Amino acid sequence: MKKGKRNFLVTLVVILVIAIIAIAWWVISLLSGPTYHAVYLNTGDIYFGELSTFPRTTLNNAWYLQQDFENQQLALASFKNVVWGPVGDIQLSESSIVWMAEVSPDSQIISILEGQQQPQQGLPQEGALPQGQVPAPAQDAVTPDVQ
Repeated sequence: MKKGKRNFLVTLVVILVIAIIAIAWWVISLLSGPTYHAVYLNTGDIYFGELSTFPRTTLNNAWYLQQDFENQQLALASFKNVVWGPVGDIQLSESSIVWMAEVSPDSQIISILEGQQQPQQGLPQEGALPQGQVPAPAQDAVTPDVQ
């Protein structure tokens, strides 16, 4: 076999193997269902949703942590219901992200995000969280000085 033909075949096999691995990874990620993440921004806001990092860092089905200062309660609110009515996903600037972490599948937050838990009555927020149930960054995490 000529050297040029052999190089072509090796290149073709490598491309096919990479394509098969990429397709297998994609299928596995689809079958495993969504994984939810908490994303803390340098503005002090914390968002929850389905995180994807390729080709841009994007948060699908986004919710944000909202504080009712009068009643000292925290709640989750759907990002799509904010006043200006955003459409689609949130595309995040990677330079604005302080930390992100996967949320445990048995978390109360996941129940609210997937609609399995009804919001508490009498609260303006969509999914109230009891005190002490709010996810916080690890003790060694860097948190910005928000003013």
